[in-house]
Amino acid sequence: MVVTLTNIFYFAATPSALQYLPLIRIESALYTSKKNLNFDRLKALFETEEIFLDKTLCLRSVSLTSGLGEITIRTLIKKSTGLSFNDFVNGYRVEYAIEIMKSDFLDANLISALGEKSGFKSNHTFYRAFKKQKIILLHIIIRRIFKANFYDILQL
Repeated sequence: MVVTLTNIFYFAATPSALQYLPLIRIESALYTSKKNLNFDRLKALFETEEIFLDKTLCLRSVSLTSGLGEITIRTLIKKSTGLSFNDFVNGYRVEYAIEIMKSDFLDANLISALGEKSGFKSNHTFYRAFKKQKIILLHIIIRRIFKANFYDILQL
């Protein structure tokens, strides 16, 4: 906590203000716990209701669904995860894509269908988000999955 000369002068001039310091600290703790509850509620929307699968998902629609303001949502995500709203949403989409790849989705579908099913509007956005989240190219992951399946078949 930064104590400035102005603060010291204020409390020296008005000693009755010192009695409010514990209340200020309690208010700050209540704000922090409320912030955590809001972020938990936001995560629940993404994890249980899977709203990230909506291709038209935007900050405004999350705001309307959650009842939180757009600025509040953006701030909660940034302070809790260090990510922007789009990176937060794309993180859920990429993890979902990986899960359905593991369930042999690509045996019957194209990679473009994988991006669509994960909630991405375009393949370009899907590839870019995947590379950004996993720091590896998608085709390398697919080769590894197919190679692993191929070796499993050989060992039978």
